[in-house]
Amino acid sequence: MEIELIKKEIKKVRDRQRLKKLAGKILVLILFGLSGIMIFVSLFNLSISAINKKLELQLNVIKQKITDLKEVETKQVYLLSKLQSFKDLLKLQERHQAVAEAVFALVPDGTSLKGFDVNESGIIKLAGDVADWETFNLLLGHIREAKAGKLIIVNAQVDKISFDSKSGINFDINLQLSGGNVN
Repeated sequence: MEIELIKKEIKKVRDRQRLKKLAGKILVLILFGLSGIMIFVSLFNLSISAINKKLELQLNVIKQKITDLKEVETKQVYLLSKLQSFKDLLKLQERHQAVAEAVFALVPDGTSLKGFDVNESGIIKLAGDVADWETFNLLLGHIREAKAGKLIIVNAQVDKISFDSKSGINFDINLQLSGGNVN
């Protein structure tokens, strides 16, 4: 019986040693697995770091391009404002031209203009003289037609009529043309 007990003891010791060896092998495999995972994570981290550096360089290049273009943008804004001012000036000049054409379209031959003035509200004060009543009636007829060149007469008022032995009939007429104010 002692021999059997020793055999059983030996078997138990061998079984424990096998379990210890198996546990050791499992631990070694786990350590290798963890090492592999650590290496993979480290390589992945290095790869992400390299990509970040590359993106940071690209970002710096783009920032520099934007900084370089600020001066161009400033010039563009300046030129666009000047272009708008020029457009406004051109429209104003066209309006002044239309008013001058309208006044000269109203005035018949034989009329001497002393001048015309346009106030801020767009009223044109037309001053001049004609040699006779026929020419004056022709002037008034043009005004009654309510069309002066490209513009339309909205309101007309004879402000003053006087007679002069040298120049004939002197007049002041106030006109308001369509199209708003002329400054």
